[in-house]
Amino acid sequence: MASMPFSSFRLPSNLSFLILNLNSFVTVKLDINNFIVWNNQWHNILRATSLISYIDGSIAPPLDFIKDVAGIDVLNPNLNQWQIIDAHLLSCVTNKLHSIVKASNSMEDYLLQIKAIADQLSLAGSAIDDKDLVLLTFNGLLSEYNAFKTTIRAKTNSVSTKVLSSLLCSEAIHIENATKVSSDLHVVYATSSVSQPHIKSSSHNSSSGSRGYNRGNH
Repeated sequence: MASMPFSSFRLPSNLSFLILNLNSFVTVKLDINNFIVWNNQWHNILRATSLISYIDGSIAPPLDFIKDVAGIDVLNPNLNQWQIIDAHLLSCVTNKLHSIVKASNSMEDYLLQIKAIADQLSLAGSAIDDKDLVLLTFNGLLSEYNAFKTTIRAKTNSVSTKVLSSLLCSEAIHIENATKVSSDLHVVYATSSVSQPHIKSSSHNSSSGSRGYNRGNH
């Protein structure tokens, strides 16, 4: 059985319809207090679009390998299609996670938002992989955390979300202290600049006056 080229694969029409109308369909945005309402709404949406079978396990994922006519194990051509559909559905369901940003929130509050939604998705049968949670957490951080993100990504071993949370809280304290010191130095510099006389300018005027006086006497 020949595999279908990636370029020729098209999303099922019901999934395309869901993606195009997602903002209209999803009226309840998941937070830490409304999981039951959100969960019911999503189940209704997925049933209406005949996609619930991908979520509740009615359609089992394809095997990684199947046997060809010669009895040799070959990659299942349906596997790639399944993974694409599954990824799109997961992206729809976890859209709330992609919209969380730290902004002016404390690091603790930011991490709690992510954890609460990830826990609720896990209860709904859509658990998020630890590596994906790390990436989602990074995506919501501001530019001042770029150096930290580069350091974590350079590590040979992957970092768990629990370890990452601890490291991020420490980094947030470091950045906050550095910002405060920089702000204090700026205030001190600005204050000293205003209070000090313009010595160079005064010296210049004094020298010019002296030369003029000497020229006049000469």
